Order: sequence, then C-alpha cells, then structure tokens
Amino acid sequence: MKNIDPHKLVNHWIHSHEEDEGDQLVYRTEDFDFPPARGRTGLDLSEGGNAIQEGPAPDDRHSERKGKWSLNDIGQLMIEDPSFGQTRAFEIVELKDDRLVLKKP
Repeated sequence: MKNIDPHKLVNHWIHSHEEDEGDQLVYRTEDFDFPPARGRTGLDLSEGGNAIQEGPAPDDRHSERKGKWSLNDIGQLMIEDPSFGQTRAFEIVELKDDRLVLKKP
C-alpha cells in the first residue's frame, strides 16, 4: 500500500488480536469496543515521529517503550525501538480512520 498519508497514522492504536489473520496484525483506535482481555499492546504514533509502544510487562503492569516512527520510501511503517536497538518495518495492508492492518515483519 503506497501513497500513505502519514497524518492518518497519527493516532493511539490498540492491538485487536481477536481480528488478526495469519501474518496480519489488526489495530483499532482506542474508542473501539474491545472485548475483555488480560492486557493489550498498542502503538501511540504522534506528529513529529514520536512513538510509544505499549503493553503488559512481565509482572502484568503497563509498560511503555519510547522510540520513533516514520514511513520509508516504499510506504512501510518503520518503528525504531532504541531499548532493543532495532528498527522494524511493517507493510501497511490497510489504513482507515479507525483500523490499521500491518503485516508482520
């Protein structure tokens, strides 16, 4: 999916793992009516390229890892995670106002 408007990515996206299919990860906006879950991961993508990856820590508390996000020249979502010293590239399969589908790297 090329020609991505980066402004449409700016949002707080929560992983809707119930909707995942194969190698595709489905994220919804935080106002989505999620079924109960023990913990959910999420991506908070801000203007200016700041990213926060959220999820449950090993002790079930909420954890956040700060990094950066960008779109590369072929339209992949790049998420830098300095705490692990890596950048992951996700193909954007679908991008709507309330739904983001990423292909696992």
